[in-house]
Amino acid sequence: MRVENSITPDKRVINMFANEETERDFCDFLEYRICEYLYASTDPIIKGFWCDGVLFDTNALTTENKSSIACTAFTGKTGQDEYKLILSFGEKSLELLSKGYDIKSCVPETIQTDAFQVDTKKKLIQIYTL
Repeated sequence: MRVENSITPDKRVINMFANEETERDFCDFLEYRICEYLYASTDPIIKGFWCDGVLFDTNALTTENKSSIACTAFTGKTGQDEYKLILSFGEKSLELLSKGYDIKSCVPETIQTDAFQVDTKKKLIQIYTL
């Protein structure tokens, strides 16, 4: 028996990915931002990791939180390990999205390491936007 998830993502998040070019541009941006974070990390477990790509799955828009999306990031020492990437949008990000602004400005800079979390055991990366 299939159970439908009744939680739908925030329309502002859906609209951000309505255009394939915008989606690809944002995934490329995330790939480089993740590389910057990994390079700057002092965590010996992820030192030497890099990201070889981010894929957005349109079927993964519905997550536990209406303002989060799930993607796939290819990372690790070879850049080929598949990690689940959860991108959580803060209120400022959602407000800017609703006004048509570019979401990239809300993704934290590398120095704001509390906004990035990597769990190598769960193969999970979480990014919290503003």
